[in-house]
Amino acid sequence: MYASTLLFAAGVSAQCISSTAYQGAAVAAPGGNVDLTTCAFGGEYSPATGLVGANTYTITGTGGAGNYLTITNTSNTVIQHGLSPRVLTGYTGDIRVHVHTNAACGTESACHTLNVATAGAPPPPCGGTTCAYTLRLTDSYGDGWNGATMQIREGTSVIATVGGTFTTGLGPVDVSVPNLCNGTAYNLYWSAGGSYPTEVGIQLIDPFGTSLYIKPPGTGSALTQLYAFSASCTPPTCAPVSGLSASNTGATSASVNWTCASCSGSFIVEYGAPGFTPGTGLTAGAGGTVATTTAVAPYALTGLTGGSNYTVAVRQNCGGTFSTNQTANFTTPPGCGSNFYDSGGPAGNYLNNENQTITICPDVPGDVVTVTFSLVDFEACCDFLTVYDANTATGTPTAISTGSTPTFTANNPSGCLTFTWSRTSPWPTKVGPLQ
Repeated sequence: MYASTLLFAAGVSAQCISSTAYQGAAVAAPGGNVDLTTCAFGGEYSPATGLVGANTYTITGTGGAGNYLTITNTSNTVIQHGLSPRVLTGYTGDIRVHVHTNAACGTESACHTLNVATAGAPPPPCGGTTCAYTLRLTDSYGDGWNGATMQIREGTSVIATVGGTFTTGLGPVDVSVPNLCNGTAYNLYWSAGGSYPTEVGIQLIDPFGTSLYIKPPGTGSALTQLYAFSASCTPPTCAPVSGLSASNTGATSASVNWTCASCSGSFIVEYGAPGFTPGTGLTAGAGGTVATTTAVAPYALTGLTGGSNYTVAVRQNCGGTFSTNQTANFTTPPGCGSNFYDSGGPAGNYLNNENQTITICPDVPGDVVTVTFSLVDFEACCDFLTVYDANTATGTPTAISTGSTPTFTANNPSGCLTFTWSRTSPWPTKVGPLQ
């Protein structure tokens, strides 16, 4: 390449104009940048088109023995000059970026990269209203996700990937996913299970604090879509409830409570196994059961099964329009005459690194609980099962040995027995049932 150079002024005030052009490009939108060229020789120029006066542009040259830049219009009228970088604002139209090695208009046959960065936030990806959703990450053991990742996707296009930096602790760790487009369909996809997928928990929360989806540890499968939703950036006209919880759980019932200071409608209470999709309006979702459409808080949820995990969802009926669902998880203790198993159920293995406390109380006040083990089989070195004659894990514990089949009867005013079960390493064995 050959370049001719005109020297208009010497020293630090030099204006070095080149006559040979090499490559060029249109400038980027706010928040972006573009290389005009990656190999302009010292003594050449590259054109940049489409500048807007309201924007600020940072023009840099790198490579070669030095980068002295002269910015001109397309008629080679000098706008500014000096060492890289140069900042240009208030200019509309096209420019030329001339590069030399120094203020003496030095030339060389070495590559220089000329870049123009446009300041400002990028435009909304959908050209309209956007908002941020939150993914709340938890780990049941307390050592982070161990390589597990989740993705927000539009169809199969990945919008955001989370979990890679969650390397320690129980959580919760909240990760914001910005710039989701109002009205656009997205999905939550479990992209990598990591070393301990059964420990992974996640919750999807909309911009207004409503919990849309909860995946407890031990549920769901890696490399599958967990939940589908349409982003909504408009504050709801029908307010969701807050503070949803389930307490006073018995073998067949639980007290479901919530608050909603601005609510004036009635409430729909729906429940199902963890991971079910709550419905809309008065209709149950896949795997859900509508318990009532006219609930008031607190609501006594009945007809449950002892020793089972549940998710409860509550939404407000605002005269034919409905709020989004709020959800909460709870577990019922086993009832009299029922079986109680570890997390693997009657046929599977229990989860790695479990740490559970289970209290079993009589259905009728004044009665006492009797628990009989029909099978105890675990790793003696690393797994621990104890019982407390109390309604909490207090007092003097009694250790239960692998291979034994003991029977315990409560001898305390509550009539309850409390069991703690923990393990420190994975091992495919079973504990249970208790009845």
